[in-house]
Amino acid sequence: MKKCWDPIPANRPSFREIRTIMADFNLEEIDNWFSRGRHALPGGARTANQLLYDVFPAHVANTLRQGKKVEPEQHDCVTIFFSDIVGFTDISRMLQPMEVMDMLDR
Repeated sequence: MKKCWDPIPANRPSFREIRTIMADFNLEEIDNWFSRGRHALPGGARTANQLLYDVFPAHVANTLRQGKKVEPEQHDCVTIFFSDIVGFTDISRMLQPMEVMDMLDR
């Protein structure tokens, strides 16, 4: 999967190639690997769990780790909204990264 991070877009695998590779994954083995907290993120030694707690308040991170739905909350300074955009993959495939960001910022 490191090929997906290649700074040269032409060197990255297509979605079709990624799907083919992922079809061979043993999902139970991957889930166990993540559960043991041994997943190091690219460019650093932090685990996925550490990153989760860095990004979200503890109660939100705990809810996400349990696989439960995070209920919307409102605060004076910020609102975090989780959503699924239908067709996002197809749309973003046709745009440059900055165009995707501009679209999401609207």
